[in-house]
Amino acid sequence: MVCCVNVGPFKDPIWVPAELLTVLAHQKCHPRLSQMPTHAAQIVDIAARPANKNRDLIATEGVELLGLLSDDLVSGIPRLSHLCSQG
Repeated sequence: MVCCVNVGPFKDPIWVPAELLTVLAHQKCHPRLSQMPTHAAQIVDIAARPANKNRDLIATEGVELLGLLSDDLVSGIPRLSHLCSQG
């Protein structure tokens, strides 16, 4: 699966593979959430999640998505879940 970014207008999109793009410092993004109802709903759902659910997702799915669970990276490094534990 290739992640693409629309570099054209919303009504006439121009899709470019994300790996071919560079985001410059202070580059603005002007999406209209009203034109992207699915994205707006996802943002609200994520923002409404309890903090402990977000912490657990970061400590499990997040580190896996970043490739931080392979044996060579984890050996000798404390698990992220220990860093996120309370008290």
